Amino acid sequence: MAIYGLSTDFSRNVYTYATITAVGTSEVVEVRGSNLTFVCTVTGGDITWEIQGSIDGSTWASLDTSKTKGAGTHADFYSGYVLRYIRVVTTTQVNGRTLSIMMAAA
Repeated sequence: MAIYGLSTDFSRNVYTYATITAVGTSEVVEVRGSNLTFVCTVTGGDITWEIQGSIDGSTWASLDTSKTKGAGTHADFYSGYVLRYIRVVTTTQVNGRTLSIMMAAA
């Protein structure tokens, strides 16, 4: 598993999640860094999701409250979190709607 963050090569700090097309949990990404940026693109209408972090890969906590966002591109920023793993969990998503997320860790 690649670790994202704290590399002098910026491209090694950016991860693109697989597009999320249904309610569920994304793949888990290992990070090194305490500043996280997420650029999220929603298509087709409202989707509700949350970003979760873990220190050990089995106990997860939300970094923020769940977000419901409509079609378009949105950004979220988190600073000061010391985590090892990050994932995205969608809780409301209608068929035909998609969520694409790019994450940068530093």
